[in-house]
Amino acid sequence: MSIDLSALLQEQVGGALSNFASSQLGESPSMASKAVALILPALLGKLSGQTGDASRMTQLFNLVTGPQVDSSLTQVEPSLIDKGRQWLSLLFGDSAGLTNLLAGRTGMSTDNTGTLMAAALPMLLGVLRSQVQSSKLTQPQFVSLLSGQRSLLDRVLGSELATALGLGAVATAPAAVEARPAAAPVTPPPARAVTPAPASGGWMKWLWLALAALAALLLLKFCGQKPAETAVPASGASAESIVVVPVEPASMPASEPAVVVPMASEPAMPAASGTAMAPAPHMTASAAATAAAAASAVASDLAADASAVKYENEVLSFYFATGKTDVDKMAADAVSADIVALGKEGKTLVVSGYNDPRGNKAKNEELSKNRAKAVKAYLMEQGVPEGKIELRKPVQTDGQSGSLAEDRRVDVKAE
Repeated sequence: MSIDLSALLQEQVGGALSNFASSQLGESPSMASKAVALILPALLGKLSGQTGDASRMTQLFNLVTGPQVDSSLTQVEPSLIDKGRQWLSLLFGDSAGLTNLLAGRTGMSTDNTGTLMAAALPMLLGVLRSQVQSSKLTQPQFVSLLSGQRSLLDRVLGSELATALGLGAVATAPAAVEARPAAAPVTPPPARAVTPAPASGGWMKWLWLALAALAALLLLKFCGQKPAETAVPASGASAESIVVVPVEPASMPASEPAVVVPMASEPAMPAASGTAMAPAPHMTASAAATAAAAASAVASDLAADASAVKYENEVLSFYFATGKTDVDKMAADAVSADIVALGKEGKTLVVSGYNDPRGNKAKNEELSKNRAKAVKAYLMEQGVPEGKIELRKPVQTDGQSGSLAEDRRVDVKAE
């Protein structure tokens, strides 16, 4: 049975938020309690409505498990509101529409509603962090926990507000099915006699049969031809659904030939020779299984070809899309506080860049260096002195992890 997070939130942080709304925002105790009882499940519902967006869930999970979220909050501080406003923007984008919607439901002004939302979000995330830690939830389990709140929140918020938050379709769909009237029995039409074709048209039947037989023979002959190999063009040429794509980075020429893969936007692993061979007609089962496993691994790496940031085991890791040096600053802001604080306190932050093993080695090393410089620039923007940031080249910059996505990263450690 799923945990009722809405009730848990009300129990653990509802009182503190109600006191804040009445003592600091000037709302009556009854108005404050009413507002908190609506805003907490509404924010939770907004998060639950994003469970279908994998990148949003990764961002949320990194934030909840990162160092900035505090699971022991018992009262609202001014700094908490500033952090809450930042996280509202991070998780929901422009939250003005949500603020206006809730202000109309609570009867409070939009300013007070926005402030109470900013105070409530860090406390809500703190409760989620406590659940993740106590139950040792993985990211998929965390997403499942949020998704399981939909039907519970529909009852708390009401179908109209739940629909406005993107939750109503899940709860109302079964009712719509049940309300559908049973289909009336269909009476089959009376059979009609078929009049045979006149005998004079019989020669046309034989002509059509002959044409069909000829077409079948041509089709069999065409299907039986198997090319010995598939030539790979030297440049990024393309064909229908099969393309040759450049190695990392996308704008640089490959130093080794590329294989043909069925994805137009991703780089391919270097091949052992200048061509990509077609499957052998008599490939063994084990060879086919090995090829399938390799293809699956490549597909998994390519699916993770996106920027991200995580903080784990006192290492801040920035992940990059293929051939890119762009830092995901919003994701970094959510998890970088501890490392940044150590740099400001005088620790040396060691920045090391890596790349995946595809393509020209010298150019990829330059790409690793540029990624490290981009991370250094980000750390300086956060207030870390330049003299406390050291760019340190690893002994080996590529192929360390066995995962292309893991290889495209920059690590930051404090010494």
